[in-house]
Amino acid sequence: SLYMAGGTRIYDNSTISRIVLHESVSTNRDFILPGVAVCASVEITLKCHLEDGFIGYDCNPAIAYDDTVVLLGSYVITDVDNKPGSTQSVIYASDLMSLYDIDYTGVPDGLTEDDIPTFRQLLNDIVPMTLDNWETVPSISDEPVALAVKQLHSYTERELIGYIAGAHGMFAQRTNNYKMRMRWYEPCGLTVPQKAIYIDGLMRRTFGDVAQVADIYCGDDVEDGGFGAYTNDLISKTYAASVTDPTITASPGELRYRGHPAVEAGDIIGVECRDGSIIHMAVSEQTLTFAGGLVGSIQSHGMQYHVLSSLSGTDRDVLRLRSRITKLQTASTTEEGDGNGTADT
Repeated sequence: SLYMAGGTRIYDNSTISRIVLHESVSTNRDFILPGVAVCASVEITLKCHLEDGFIGYDCNPAIAYDDTVVLLGSYVITDVDNKPGSTQSVIYASDLMSLYDIDYTGVPDGLTEDDIPTFRQLLNDIVPMTLDNWETVPSISDEPVALAVKQLHSYTERELIGYIAGAHGMFAQRTNNYKMRMRWYEPCGLTVPQKAIYIDGLMRRTFGDVAQVADIYCGDDVEDGGFGAYTNDLISKTYAASVTDPTITASPGELRYRGHPAVEAGDIIGVECRDGSIIHMAVSEQTLTFAGGLVGSIQSHGMQYHVLSSLSGTDRDVLRLRSRITKLQTASTTEEGDGNGTADT
């Protein structure tokens, strides 16, 4: 079903052919990083054209799952594509975090440009911290923001929300009930059984390694040779060093399974392997596709990927060749740098 502003259902299974929901709490495939202000998106394909005038409207897609109607979130319609030469149209919508994709031009709580606000003052100015807006009121430090107020006009409100969340080792997202929260990865209590994993489902996973949050660096303070470093212009080096980098025991990889609408980006789920053992995956990205049945595709980011032996021979050859090229490049660089390196022949 699809509900528009005002709670009126205007489309149902007879007119909806496909719903695709995508959400992510990561901007880097190699690391789990804090500091993202998540904005989920949804595409809804109708079997008919949608009349003009709905851009900017709220819409609330819902699906039937195990005889229960499940709301997929609250979204704002950003575009409608009435396919020429066909009766189909596609609705594109983003969740309410998109409302903060605007330039920040204010000065928090009447401060002058010579003042430096605290995180709490800055966040209070962007999103009023009332129970009507927050699922739970986050514990936001009164640590001063390192960047002068006069420079804040170069950020969007959404970027500032993400930076403040990152300073506390979290990410920010809107919930299905219109509220905002700051959170970190946490178990959701769901385990995907082997029978719900599609035959090509568990594409990659690690053995033994755990996914870990990369170090938080601020401004240009990135160590030589560092990769995947998260930069946060709003926090001081001292404060960044005081934020504990949380770790989670989770296997990076990709999973394709019978989707579950209760799973959100940021959840940690269990996955049953063929031998009956359970691994855990942190949902860094998720795509839910509903077209008569529900299919979920999950990506769990982490430190590295190990490829399962079920890959084709050609795929394994390509991976071995890639590894060999990397070693040759490393050896060549060492040889040029100090004259002592030897290429792997």
